Amino acid sequence: MAASDQTSLVVMDHPLVDHKFSILRNKNTPSHHFRQTLHELSWLLAHPTFAALRTVDRDIETPLEPMTAQALPQPYPCLVSILRAGNGLIDGF
Repeated sequence: MAASDQTSLVVMDHPLVDHKFSILRNKNTPSHHFRQTLHELSWLLAHPTFAALRTVDRDIETPLEPMTAQALPQPYPCLVSILRAGNGLIDGF
């Protein structure tokens, strides 16, 4: 992808994202709830992050009939977290 095709900033203006961040920021949030909320937030952030990925047609066999499906081309995208804070977000991606 050319540099001109990339978006450098995506602002997540969504009430569910705001809600999840308020849980993460609350000093009274128990650690198990923090981890679960971080996992849920990662799924919400992954959706727009990968919205512009290119797909290719791939022939597959369903239980009913053959079809052409959309799939990611190989090599697949590689995620690298910024240690240590980014590790909790990798699951959603």
